[in-house]
Amino acid sequence: MDSSGKWNCQAWPIRIDNLLSVTEEVVEEDNNRYKKEMEEQQEIFAGTIEELVGVVSGLSQYSNLANVESVSSEVKRVSENLKKAKEEAELYNSREKLFGSDETDYSELKKVMDEFEPFEMLWVTAANWKSWHHQWMNEPFE
Repeated sequence: MDSSGKWNCQAWPIRIDNLLSVTEEVVEEDNNRYKKEMEEQQEIFAGTIEELVGVVSGLSQYSNLANVESVSSEVKRVSENLKKAKEEAELYNSREKLFGSDETDYSELKKVMDEFEPFEMLWVTAANWKSWHHQWMNEPFE
């Protein structure tokens, strides 16, 4: 009984070492799978950024204030999409840090957001002014 317990105790370091190497292999496989999934998602995200660039460049066609309601709702939708894209870009960059990769440059997204800001300000202000104008002219100040 004593000798079998001794050999059993001496075998534990080998068992632990084997378990450790199996676990490292599983972690490496998972790491590679997650990295590949992230890269695929980033490719899709690059297409999303290209779509946003096209949408923002198309906003210059709007110039008629008679369409302020539809244009301002479109501008709000684009604004939400840009905010989501910014959050996604930050998420991807943080994941890249976890994987030890270089961060992807999303300066094009920042540029699009900067180009969009004047359109957003114009159309949101115009929509607010139009909705408040009726109040200012027809309702009591109190």
